[in-house]
Amino acid sequence: MQSNRAQQVGSRTVYPLDRPSELYFRHGARTEQQKTLSEGINLVGPTNDSSRPYILSAYPQADIVKRYRLWAGLYGAGFFLLGGAGVWLFNTRFG
Repeated sequence: MQSNRAQQVGSRTVYPLDRPSELYFRHGARTEQQKTLSEGINLVGPTNDSSRPYILSAYPQADIVKRYRLWAGLYGAGFFLLGGAGVWLFNTRFG
């Protein structure tokens, strides 16, 4: 039979349980949750370190940066070439 009397242990209030298994399951869940939160090695997300960007990839960071810089340069050159061609065509037609 469960007692309704709670005991004060330090700053915590402890309630008696009907079965010892309840205590085991509650304690097991609590310690597993604390273990997961304290380890932090399985957490996936951005860090506070700006030198370590949050990128999930199978390729090294240097290869990714090189590829994006190459494509950014090609798209930038294409933008200015097509823009220049558009201005030239506009001036040829209306100039």
